[in-house]
Amino acid sequence: MARAVPSSNASSPGIESYLRSLVIPLALPVTILVLWQSAVSLEWWPRTLIAEPLAVLAALVRLIENGTLFVHTFVSLERYIVGFICGFVPAITLGAAIGLFKVGERAFLPTLQTLAPVPVIAWIPLLIIVFGISGARIALISVGTFFAIVFATFQGIRSVDYRLIELARVFEKSNHEMLLQILVPSALPNIIQATRLALAVGWILLLAGEVIASSSGLGWLIWNSRIFARPDEMFAGMVVVGCLGALTDGLMSRLEARLQKWRLRYEGE
Repeated sequence: MARAVPSSNASSPGIESYLRSLVIPLALPVTILVLWQSAVSLEWWPRTLIAEPLAVLAALVRLIENGTLFVHTFVSLERYIVGFICGFVPAITLGAAIGLFKVGERAFLPTLQTLAPVPVIAWIPLLIIVFGISGARIALISVGTFFAIVFATFQGIRSVDYRLIELARVFEKSNHEMLLQILVPSALPNIIQATRLALAVGWILLLAGEVIASSSGLGWLIWNSRIFARPDEMFAGMVVVGCLGALTDGLMSRLEARLQKWRLRYEGE
């Protein structure tokens, strides 16, 4: 009986899978870059308004070499982190309070539901009056983060199956054990998803805040480059903001996977 001879292409499925995982994510950005470069080269768009990708790359290198990019990035990151923390901590605290206690719900929830529909940008004049121009940039991020997190925390706690609470009481679990073993794990998916949303919106609010009478930060760099017809530096600033946003979301995604190892999720076909 003839013995089957291993095919020389036995490893090809693995190579093919690797190439597919590499090519598919790059297909869209490469296509966009080619169309962008072609449109500018053929002068469909004026170079004074739209810089070509190669010019943006050169601007990035130039801003890195002279240190300008690091200065503005550090300033923006400092505002972003401080603003996010100042919004996240009180939101978690208040959201847990109104979720755990009915008196907290009656005292705070109606007011929060009235203020939440107001667009965050509409808070800018009030924030400038209360905190000044410098503080308003940070407070703007805090406001956006606060409303995203506080309702997610409340809804996460209130969405816990009450039968789990009854079961915990049957086993004479303390309030502390009930909080850590039932309420927090159950509310965690809501909180994490809201946090990812707040982190993304935070970058938008940061750039909006840095346009207001600012002299530093990535938002100022983008706006100033637009005013003085430096589209290469304008797009370079946008690229940096996009990369930072992708980085924060990626870190949050890894944290989510680590905190919810127990959760089996559908990941597509």
